[in-house]
Amino acid sequence: MSRRSRTLRTSLGALVLVAALTSPVRPAAADGDVGGGGRPSGILRAAGQQIVDDAGRPVALRGVAFGNAVWSDVELPTAHHGEVDYRRVRAMGMNLVRFYLNYRTFEDDANPGVWKEAGFRWIDQNVAWARRYGIRLQLNMHVPQGGFQSLGRGVALWNDLRNQDRLTALWREIARRYRAEPVVLGYDLLNEPVTAGEKVQWVQLANRLVRAIREVDPWHVVTVERLNGSNADGSGAYQPVQDADLGFFPVDDPNILYEFHTYRPIEFTHQFASWMPCCQAPTSYPDPSAISVSWDHLSWRHWTFDGTPPAGALRVPDGSTPWTAYRVRYTVTDPTWHVGRPTFMSQRNAGTVYFDDFEVREYDPQGDLVRQLAKGELEDPASWHLWLDQSTPQATGTRVVGPDGHAGTRSVGISGTNTDASLSSDAYWFRVRAGHTYELTYWARGQDSAAGSTSLGRLEFLTSSVPVIGREKALLAAELDRYASWARAHDVPLYLGEFGTVRDSFDRGGARWVADMLDLLATRGISWTYHSYRGDGGFGIYHDEYPNPVDPANANDVLVDLFRGSLAP
Repeated sequence: MSRRSRTLRTSLGALVLVAALTSPVRPAAADGDVGGGGRPSGILRAAGQQIVDDAGRPVALRGVAFGNAVWSDVELPTAHHGEVDYRRVRAMGMNLVRFYLNYRTFEDDANPGVWKEAGFRWIDQNVAWARRYGIRLQLNMHVPQGGFQSLGRGVALWNDLRNQDRLTALWREIARRYRAEPVVLGYDLLNEPVTAGEKVQWVQLANRLVRAIREVDPWHVVTVERLNGSNADGSGAYQPVQDADLGFFPVDDPNILYEFHTYRPIEFTHQFASWMPCCQAPTSYPDPSAISVSWDHLSWRHWTFDGTPPAGALRVPDGSTPWTAYRVRYTVTDPTWHVGRPTFMSQRNAGTVYFDDFEVREYDPQGDLVRQLAKGELEDPASWHLWLDQSTPQATGTRVVGPDGHAGTRSVGISGTNTDASLSSDAYWFRVRAGHTYELTYWARGQDSAAGSTSLGRLEFLTSSVPVIGREKALLAAELDRYASWARAHDVPLYLGEFGTVRDSFDRGGARWVADMLDLLATRGISWTYHSYRGDGGFGIYHDEYPNPVDPANANDVLVDLFRGSLAP
């Protein structure tokens, strides 16, 4: 069956998609050129679980992100794209661009509230290009006053209320200028919010922003993304949100589009992404035998020892020692423990301990080997994340590269700890079954290991609030259905603002992952934008990074053909 057939086999989905792609985007209405009740014609709106046009017909929104170099703080990223790029977007069958904004395009920190007309002229130019090709713009505040949110370091937005005042004023000004513009889908208030405290901070700010917009624009859709997490100190190690509403909350306005993002399985979609230390190993899709978990859904339960090693889990001796084999075993008795993984720890050790060549095996209640769960060489330190117990004041410890290995040429170690420090990797999760025994074998050596310190390998076990599924289409479906069920329960429209996978993944199933996502989104009627159009650390459909021009020779042709085949009416 062709890609087009797979996507359009549901007749309702096909009709919705065709209507969306053939409905024209009209010019902005003049002040007197409005429909009944003063509403400008052509502006889409929310109705129940759908986005609809003037006639009440559902509109399927399918598109891509224009990143606009927001992370580089470029004031006017005019080199990011031009009219030809809108033509290319349309040729892929898309009708929406999620248009990333940095507040610096519109005001300076030294002169808040003094609007830069050049920034608005740039938006006007993009509106004209988008109208020419029947594309709508979702204006998204990706970098607000107070800082980029996604990495948990933008706490100044929450701790300094002057930044919230400025963001409110900016959104009000944007809405005032584009209140009658049908090319603008709406206002996407804040990308991946991570508060400095409780969820109520985002609830209050989102409602404040909506009220400010409604003072000047009662018509456009306002998009409110779920809370992603909280991080009081701005360190970047934020706590993912874990509540019954999945970070969502109802907004007191009937014209709201509710947004979420997903890149699951993260170890696949972000493999070798430079800013993701958890994802520095090659992974494939589909792979039903490789489970994928998200910390949004996990609760820690147990390590294979608490304070002192059990019998058989020998610690690395004091001083300097050669490469030596070690083993630890643990029988799981609690049925609520769902997943496990190997970790390597060094506790209160001013010296260094190196680890290498490990294997995890599972045994049934009779002691018979069931399977090998994981096997690896600790050659690449970027694949292993160092965790420090922050309950220790001024906790110290570093991840180091070993000058040799047990079998290879390198290893990974922990050095100079004054607290509990652990190395772990998201590449080696395994399912856990009560009554079964799990064995970790590994090699380690010490270098000036401190007297009385504890350094060894261990297994950690966690509970998952969602079913544990292999790296396959069922995992993607379960992830989407979590959010879709919330939208159904509240009778509101849902929007996947970001999903995508790095170019490196296309040798290992990236096209299959995208095809599965498109199919699942179509059957669920969820509007979406793919991240992203160009560059952006390897996620772009076009490989060129800003400010280099987009070169069609650098397109991910497999992905372009996939979109064309799936979205063409």
